[in-house]
Amino acid sequence: MDVKKLNMTTYLLAGCSSFEAVLELLSAARTNLNEILSAFEFIDSEAMLSVTAHLGVSNPITSSSFYVLIETSGSNAAHDEQKLETFLDSVTSSGLVTDGTIATVPSKIKVAFLIMMFLKILFLVIYRGKWFWKFVETLIFKNLLLDSLACGNRS
Repeated sequence: MDVKKLNMTTYLLAGCSSFEAVLELLSAARTNLNEILSAFEFIDSEAMLSVTAHLGVSNPITSSSFYVLIETSGSNAAHDEQKLETFLDSVTSSGLVTDGTIATVPSKIKVAFLIMMFLKILFLVIYRGKWFWKFVETLIFKNLLLDSLACGNRS
């Protein structure tokens, strides 16, 4: 019987001073995190203000013009976390990132996950129109938020 290892998912939230820095960070992530990189998403400061206001969470890093959420998945947690820490140190010392944090505690993981889910829902609202928001708000978003808060209260 072949036993499959579970993937460990880790999030890195980083602040960038310009869109050009976001593009350079994407290139650096593709090069340095290639086998564990599973998602790279960015938002501007106004979107982050909207996310934090609607979700009632605080921004875990200092204010920036742009924010990048990097998701990594791998089967060796220690190796993956070390690789992500080395990457964050490198891009911070080079000035590409103004501030960043790796979500290793449940509260930071919850914030990163909620930001990612809110952005996906916000995209659907923009794409589908206002009528879609009521559907999302009543059937999906409130349940997702309540479930995630319930999970957070247990930890």
